[in-house]
Amino acid sequence: NLVTDGFPALALGVDPADPGLMRQPPRDPRAGVITTRMWAGIVVASGVMAAGTLLLLDAGLPGGLIEGDGDVRYARTLAFNVLVLYQLVDALCVRSDEVSAFVRPFDNGWLWASIAGALALQAAVLYLPALTAAFGTVPLTARDWGLCLSVALTVLAAREAIKAGWRARDRGVDQPPRDRDARGQ
Repeated sequence: NLVTDGFPALALGVDPADPGLMRQPPRDPRAGVITTRMWAGIVVASGVMAAGTLLLLDAGLPGGLIEGDGDVRYARTLAFNVLVLYQLVDALCVRSDEVSAFVRPFDNGWLWASIAGALALQAAVLYLPALTAAFGTVPLTARDWGLCLSVALTVLAAREAIKAGWRARDRGVDQPPRDRDARGQ
């Protein structure tokens, strides 16, 4: 957790400011640090991550909702790997509550370095015998990595959908009243 959250969080602390930031009005000083939009993102991302992790855990085991053929160590390794990947993908998403993760994605080299470092450490936990024994993991195949990454990308899709909704709502609020329909929408 320290590796998958700590280093990316530090890198996000040096993320370049949005170009139009100084043209925005100041935040209400009585407003909390975590805004409604942040809470919405946290709730949705948490739900997506929990569901995806549990479904992948189930898929790694025989029986259950999704039929799998692995053992407990394999299923636990899949779940552990997808949790790490979820955190790393989410680090790319939380740079802004409104701006897409696809806007200026490479502006923060420290974030990409922290993601690369976390992936290297994750690979070590999965492939170095001393660490697989210590963490109770098993090596994953390229197919397993692809499956984990595919599931982890669902948080990107969910966060991007929320951001698109906020942007659409903001555009509607910014329109002059004559451009809205009779119901004010």
